[in-house]
Amino acid sequence: MSSFRAIVARRPAPWPVALALWALAGCRAAPPDPRAEALIGDALGMAAAVTFQVEARPVDEVPLADDVLTLAAATQRAVQTDPGLQAALAQVRVALADAEQARLLPNPILSLEIGWFAGSPWINAGAEQDLVTALLSGRRASAADHRLRAATATAVRAALDLVQELQAGYVDVQASDALVPLLQQRLELAEQVLQLTRERAAAGDVAEIDVTTLEAARLDVQLELDLAEREQRQRRLRLARLLGEPNGSGLWRLEPLHPVPDVDEEEGRQVQLALDRRPEVLELRWELAALGDEAAIAGWTVLAGDGVGVSMQKQQGETAYGPTIGLPLPLFDTGAVRVRRAEMVRAGARHELLALQRRIVEEVRAARANLRATRAYEARLVRELLPRLRERRSSAEIAYSSGQTDVTPLLLAEDDLRNAEVKAVLYRQQAATALLELRRAVAGSERDPRGVGS
Repeated sequence: MSSFRAIVARRPAPWPVALALWALAGCRAAPPDPRAEALIGDALGMAAAVTFQVEARPVDEVPLADDVLTLAAATQRAVQTDPGLQAALAQVRVALADAEQARLLPNPILSLEIGWFAGSPWINAGAEQDLVTALLSGRRASAADHRLRAATATAVRAALDLVQELQAGYVDVQASDALVPLLQQRLELAEQVLQLTRERAAAGDVAEIDVTTLEAARLDVQLELDLAEREQRQRRLRLARLLGEPNGSGLWRLEPLHPVPDVDEEEGRQVQLALDRRPEVLELRWELAALGDEAAIAGWTVLAGDGVGVSMQKQQGETAYGPTIGLPLPLFDTGAVRVRRAEMVRAGARHELLALQRRIVEEVRAARANLRATRAYEARLVRELLPRLRERRSSAEIAYSSGQTDVTPLLLAEDDLRNAEVKAVLYRQQAATALLELRRAVAGSERDPRGVGS
């Protein structure tokens, strides 16, 4: 680093001033405690939800017990073993290291020149430090602290996303486990109706077109069952991966899929909760704070490379001490462009935050509307359609038992009833998924997280 040196003979060296300057870094307060694991536990409503691990876990965790796998146990297992969440916690520690590094001054530059003049040695020694970097270290540390908090919010977001994915996968498996037996029963009924119709067609009681129609209907049910069984296998494999057992059998018994509760909180309150505690909002707010610190120091960066320090010169038995100063001259780069750029970056971040807030409001309101609609569909089907179909099936059974009709009306009534029960399962699955989306939109819920499965 170039510098202008003024040598003052036989003056005490200003070592105390230089040492005080170099010690500024050690006087900075420590970075804030990120408390990422604790904040994740608070967001999920789970004490000691996760601990950071430096080493990666094995591909397959110890298999879970073969008894009923509850939603709460599955959620806890996923949070404790997910590598993506561990990677987010590692980034928090990277940000913590950056905050600690921002508190350290650059190492001083030591220069030493030795030569001979007129047969006598001369020595020129000096030590310099970047003054601007020292003066701005507080702002740089503040920016690093804000990004540390943003990294913590990112880790919380990763945990919430993981829990939503896990619980949605759990609900999907619940729905498949309820759906496949119903479709199997529908297929058995379709085969019985088809066999009976074939016998009646052979006897000349019905037209052959009726047989063809029922064969197509049976094939349609068969294809629906095949698709449901394939989805069941895929969903269990996905759940196994989320639970840390990608090579596991995935044959756990899950809780049955029960109706979900209605929304009992006001829309305005949930919207405000989302705007206050969504980690995505916190990430952008902390990033804005860091950009504010960087904008404040942008104009000073043109002086980077300055140097202040002390110099000692010894020649022919004479020793001189004095300060050294090196200062860049802002003739071409005055720092105005850097300041303008920093302000535009902040402006862009402010607009991004506004767009995010508006999207969050939409997500909360849409999730509430979706939950209410799917619950209404399920309630109407369960309270109105299913009782009527059961009455129809009972009447058909009575008519068949008394010899008034053959078995065909009974089998058709039974098939319609099973078909409606299939729809009820699908509506219940959609309602449970909508509840999970609402919880994620509000960044958590005051309800027991086991509510979807119990």
